Parts: sequence; C-alpha cells; structure tokens
Amino acid sequence: MIKHVTLWKLKDFACGNDKETNYQITKKMTKDLLKDFPKMIDAEVHRGFTVGNTRYDMCKIFTFANKEDLNEFLKSPVHDQYKKFNGEIREGNAVIDYDTEEE
Repeated sequence: MIKHVTLWKLKDFACGNDKETNYQITKKMTKDLLKDFPKMIDAEVHRGFTVGNTRYDMCKIFTFANKEDLNEFLKSPVHDQYKKFNGEIREGNAVIDYDTEEE
C-alpha cells in the first residue's frame, strides 16, 4: 500500500471564508475524492493541534494500492480541480509518500 501524506498550514482567511470554514470545505472535498477517483482506497483528514511549535493545521492521508495509482491520481483532472481550491486556502504544506510494505 502507498500512503500520500500532506501536512497543511491554512490561511486565516481565503476565498471569502475563515480558516474553519475552509477546513470543513476541504474535508468534504477530500472525502468526495473516493467517489471521483475510484483507485483511491481511502482518504483521511485530521485536524492538527499545537504541541510545542507545531506548524500545521491539518493532515491528509490518501491510500493507494501502488505507486502507479498515486501517479495517475496526481496527473488526473480530478486532482487538478481539487488542488485549485486547496492551493488558494493554504499558505504552506509538506508532503511525503511511502510504501507501507517497505521496512
């Protein structure tokens, strides 16, 4: 299994909404990806909380069967549409992909 993990720092205000509203919108959009891109096995969204100097507001974890499915998603029109709104609401992010079967 392949995990695609993104950590996000949301803007306080974007697209006419406050941070909480945009969090709720992107959470729903993320869950909708499961219908819009059937090769995605799971899509999780988790709210961050501050411990020490944590810099991120949320975490998204997408699960795919293999690297090919992840790459197909990242190049798809579904992802292009998804990242259009999400690019507007975040001020920073970090990404890591990993294979759960590697040691």
